[in-house]
Amino acid sequence: MNGLEARVASLEAYTDAIRSDVAAIKPDVKDSRERLVRIEERVSALPTKGYINTAVVGAITLIGAFIAFQAQIQAFFGTLPQ
Repeated sequence: MNGLEARVASLEAYTDAIRSDVAAIKPDVKDSRERLVRIEERVSALPTKGYINTAVVGAITLIGAFIAFQAQIQAFFGTLPQ
């Protein structure tokens, strides 16, 4: 049992140091959780890949239709070139 008290005292001091380190980390973890929640809210509001693909394909189709039916559109509005 030689040195047992000294080793226990060392372990107690080490445990106290761990407690103080954990206490210092807790506010950072709480702040990180709050920031993560805000990030998740912002990300959930972003458009999805499917929405973006649909919008791009729709725009390309609309532009293609304008080009394909240009003469008919001009005739409808009475602006055919001379």
